[in-house]
Amino acid sequence: MKNKNNDLEAFDENEELMVEVTNGTEEKAVNFFQRYGKFVIIGAVAVIIVVAGWWYFSAKSAENEKQASVALSRIFPYYQNGEYMQALSGDKVPPVRNEKVLGLKQIADEYSGTAAGKLAAFYSGEALLSLNKAQEARAYFEKASKSESDAIKVGANAGLGACLEAENNFNEAVSYYEKAAEMSEEPGTKARYNFYSAMCYEKLGNKEKAIQIYKDIMNAREMNEFIGLAKSSLVRLGTIIE
Repeated sequence: MKNKNNDLEAFDENEELMVEVTNGTEEKAVNFFQRYGKFVIIGAVAVIIVVAGWWYFSAKSAENEKQASVALSRIFPYYQNGEYMQALSGDKVPPVRNEKVLGLKQIADEYSGTAAGKLAAFYSGEALLSLNKAQEARAYFEKASKSESDAIKVGANAGLGACLEAENNFNEAVSYYEKAAEMSEEPGTKARYNFYSAMCYEKLGNKEKAIQIYKDIMNAREMNEFIGLAKSSLVRLGTIIE
């Protein structure tokens, strides 16, 4: 910061000299460059460094994205088949092209800055939740929630809600379910997460709030599987359905 201030002061003190240069005073123009040319050079070098850094970062990011996508494609079938332990760790998975197959957790950790890495984090959370490891799953849903994909963010928030619900933390679970519902555009998905939030309100003893949500689901224009479930819940709670 000190050097920058000195540079500015130097230019202010020589304002007259700069005017003369503009008017074509060749000798003083040379003197000006001799005295202050290094600042121009430093500025030009800084621009080159920024441009080169941006190019390197872009190339590196593209390469990381490619590697993460390839790694994810190799382990995904194990997740899809419900072989969650293998999918998470990559253990006992045969090499592909003489390369070790990475597990979902390793992909999510090592390629956290990529889209494929965040997708791997989401699948890791889902697999861990299926194995009743809610606390560990939360860390991966948190990573997935930073994805640029709205669909993954919706799923990640719902996953966080499920983890917190499994830990009997219904207050926080509700907020994540409601966030997932708010972000959802597909009516059935929105109804699903609203239904889960209503169930949490029931567990919190807030019967009135739960009933209101069940009614909203039931009165939705678009048909979905949660309309029937909402009606059943209202009947269970002793609510008259008109």
